[in-house]
Amino acid sequence: MPNSISNFINGFRGGTRKNRFRVTGVFPTGAGGDANKLNYHVLSASLPNSTLGIVNFPYRGRLIPYVGDRIYEPWDILVLDDRGSGLYQAFQGWSELINNHETNEHAYDDDDSWFAGGADGDAIQASSWFIEQLSLSGDTIKKITLKSCWPGYISPLQFNMADTGFNSFAVRLNYNFIEVA
Repeated sequence: MPNSISNFINGFRGGTRKNRFRVTGVFPTGAGGDANKLNYHVLSASLPNSTLGIVNFPYRGRLIPYVGDRIYEPWDILVLDDRGSGLYQAFQGWSELINNHETNEHAYDDDDSWFAGGADGDAIQASSWFIEQLSLSGDTIKKITLKSCWPGYISPLQFNMADTGFNSFAVRLNYNFIEVA
């Protein structure tokens, strides 16, 4: 029977869970923070969205669509604030390296160092970040690498005497491209 419950159970394989993921990354040298804490302090994330644009060419009264440029949407994460992790300070420090609040300049004198380096955090914008979707046993199902990440937005920490929950903050990371494995 093509529409039997047994066929559905055998073909579905249990699905994936929203709460099985891991986010890892490296902060640039000088930003501070412990990137190892990300594994336990990122409350939510998603796989980044990318869209292939359309370029329309007119031909005899019709628009013929062709594939255009790829557009990457910024990537949002929600981070649990914790006095021991230093993650809020690290994201703020990273932002400060990119554009100093007082001087309005970046932290490196040599323009070649702006994009130099690799995933080891030796440059401001050359930091790679990773999102892994995990199986129920903890094995990686999908791994996305975001190349040349940098924080474009860090939300404020909200304080409220009437609220008894944990504090968290959002970070919007921009990146140049992704690798899917």
